[in-house]
Amino acid sequence: MRANPDNPKANQLPHGIDESELGAAIDISGYPLQGMVAKMLGNQFDVTEEWGYIDAETKEHRSLDLFAGRALTAAESGPSAVHPRIALMIECKRSRHPYVFFRSMASRNIPDFPRVVGIPGGRISIKETGTNRGSEVSPWVAFDVHKLPFVDPGPPKCATFAKATPSGKKVELTGADPFNSLILPLSKALDHAVQSRGVATGATIAFPTLMLLVSVLDAPMLLVDEPEKATEPVLCPWVRIFREEARTTTHPWDSPWDRSRYYTIDAVHSGFFETFLVQHLLPFAQEFAARYMKSAEIVIRGGQIGSLANWKWDDVSPTLPQVRSK
Repeated sequence: MRANPDNPKANQLPHGIDESELGAAIDISGYPLQGMVAKMLGNQFDVTEEWGYIDAETKEHRSLDLFAGRALTAAESGPSAVHPRIALMIECKRSRHPYVFFRSMASRNIPDFPRVVGIPGGRISIKETGTNRGSEVSPWVAFDVHKLPFVDPGPPKCATFAKATPSGKKVELTGADPFNSLILPLSKALDHAVQSRGVATGATIAFPTLMLLVSVLDAPMLLVDEPEKATEPVLCPWVRIFREEARTTTHPWDSPWDRSRYYTIDAVHSGFFETFLVQHLLPFAQEFAARYMKSAEIVIRGGQIGSLANWKWDDVSPTLPQVRSK
């Protein structure tokens, strides 16, 4: 085994630990993958490895593999009340066993995706000109962020997935392991991050932040594209997992009229991660930033539109200041 030039003779592997077996255990642990992903992100993001968060249910301290964040506007862009950002919460998994994803056959938009925080009051106020009608618009809907190609159509959407493990001559599918190792840590980390980034109603500055959950998998990824072809899965490097959970507790950022909480995770093969980042994620994030910067006054003070029945993001104009009567 290689040794550092300063390594003392006492620092040696004990008898009974096979060097090759130890190397195999390290390789399958996922830590080398975590380092590779961190290195890949390091040129464009501020990266924290083993990012700590508090589990809202158990109140225990836990850690996520990676947290990566960056501003989406350059310093030379000039002064503004709106400062868009992106934050990635990432869990890395390496496995010899395939992950099998099942495409959702129900055609529906994924609620609350992409998650956007850092807006005063959590929503953007849009009023209909000349009437008392108005709407509090979700920040992922405002400025048609949810219609950008990264979101719609985006990758294949899946509500169900499992891990395939050999059992004798057969292969069994289990959903418990991937749920506990991927869904739970990412969803709990998101809850913690969202709670810590709220902006009070009436604030005159905003940090609209895309909060995205990503699972980087160094494992075969298979997609069951159609129920009629369930025995013919397709190798697929990027899928979007969405999960709806009943609200058992109330958080400050929850919509009072929604009885569910939603989590969306992009599962990306490690060999596709750089393509995902450069060709899909960052162009989406830059367009998100451009729209929010262009609509800075609306983000802070609200906007107005001729009709709430049918409007597009660039039809909204800033709310006119009220003129006090003498």
